[in-house]
Amino acid sequence: PDDPNSADVLEKIRALRREVERTKAPTEIEVDAGIGIPNIRDVARAGADIVVAGSSVFGGESVEANIRALRATAAPQK
Repeated sequence: PDDPNSADVLEKIRALRREVERTKAPTEIEVDAGIGIPNIRDVARAGADIVVAGSSVFGGESVEANIRALRATAAPQK
C-alpha cells in the first residue's frame, strides 16, 4: 500500500475530494494504513472523511486516550 505521508497519496485524496464535490456524489473518502498522530491532520485536510488507525488506536496504554488524541489532532484548527 501507499504511504499516507507521501505527497502523491495526499494529492490522490485531494483529487478524489474534488471529483466528489464536482459530481455531488454521496461519497465518503476512507483512508486506511499508516494513519497516526504524525499524519492524520494532513490526511483529513486533504479530504478524507474516515480514517482507519488500528495500531494508533490499540497501541499504548489507553484506547480512549489514543482516540481523543487522534480526533484532536485531526480536528480543524481555529
